[in-house]
Amino acid sequence: SSSKWKKSRLCERLIADRDFSISIALERFKYFYNYYRSKGYGKHTSYVMAVCSFHSGWNYEKGLNYYHKIVKNIHLLKKYLQ
Repeated sequence: SSSKWKKSRLCERLIADRDFSISIALERFKYFYNYYRSKGYGKHTSYVMAVCSFHSGWNYEKGLNYYHKIVKNIHLLKKYLQ
């Protein structure tokens, strides 16, 4: 069907076109961030929840391990690059 073909093309483009996949990822992250901000959460909390939701969808609590891994890696990189 046409929708299967479109999904297939989209997947191919996400894999092959780095700029496109980055723009889609950024758009999705901004969506979650703005959603949580609109619900009255602060900037930091909205950021954390957006990162978690980016990884795990609406069940952001499932994404907490993902968030903590990112934070750990950032600290390691900062330490390594000093």
